[in-house]
Amino acid sequence: MEYIMIEDIIINNFRAIKHLELKGFKKINIFVGKANIGKTSVLEAIYVYLRANPEAIFPISESRNMLNEEDCFEGFFYNYDLTTDIVLVSGSNTLKISPNKNIEHFTLVDIGQRLNINGLSFEINKQKMSIVKTKPREFNLNIKRDNKTPIKYEKTEFISSAYSVREKILIVNLKDIIESKEKRKQLEKVCKDFSKDIVTLRFSANKIMVEQENLSHDISLRLMGNGFQSYITILVAILANCKYIIIDEIENGLHFESIALLLRAMLHAKDVQFFVTTHNEEFLKKLNEVLEQDENIAIFNLYRKDEELKAIHYSQEDFILNIEQNNEIRD
Repeated sequence: MEYIMIEDIIINNFRAIKHLELKGFKKINIFVGKANIGKTSVLEAIYVYLRANPEAIFPISESRNMLNEEDCFEGFFYNYDLTTDIVLVSGSNTLKISPNKNIEHFTLVDIGQRLNINGLSFEINKQKMSIVKTKPREFNLNIKRDNKTPIKYEKTEFISSAYSVREKILIVNLKDIIESKEKRKQLEKVCKDFSKDIVTLRFSANKIMVEQENLSHDISLRLMGNGFQSYITILVAILANCKYIIIDEIENGLHFESIALLLRAMLHAKDVQFFVTTHNEEFLKKLNEVLEQDENIAIFNLYRKDEELKAIHYSQEDFILNIEQNNEIRD
């Protein structure tokens, strides 16, 4: 799948979603709705589709602390129904995810028996891939190509509030950035924009350290506030030329001034598409303030009807009108 801004997705049997169709994606796509409605599940489905590779299960499982769990794979299927495949469709591409029938086994869970699996099979465009969990945190990947022409995958990141996930993303993307003198300068500007005291990021024994003007020694990024960690992870992903950036609870830890700074960077980023969840009114109001007439955003209000997840699509014009009239669009 060569890079192109995706315009829609159909999600079947994934996580908390039995069936959901989303149309009209733009450059920046924001999902709002009540807590535990399924916003994160939507982001995860989009991420899995864009990655189209079993490796996609790592960041999303780690963000939910599920990698060590017995039902790590079963939890991807709606209502734990392993008789129905996960199917993700966008444009002419279809990704099918199935339980690996060759390695299923039964295990007692609470009362009665439930089928547990330790593997998944992926299929897209005649390429078949599988992942097998051999030990609590050990996975084997296998890729078989029926089509000799490999699919070109564009860089996609899933950024959650889990520091371990953000740190891995930062390490990979920072290594790309420090090889370019121009990007190193851009990184310094990004840091200065957030706080005049922050000079840049660097590595020390493969740890991410922060250089600050008022300190004689660099400090670990882990000691910085959650807002800066989130902000810098997103901006570094943009600098590293990620084509799709998926962000769960984007406002997490960010001051309202930092929210505006981040939004402007996202709006001005070239050749990148964003998918974001939020339940923060301040974030939505700040978005309205920084928007320009030619910006490209879509907002989806998620809700449940008869237990099924539904979505109302707001255009940029609809969004601005609702915000200016103080209409509630978050739930």
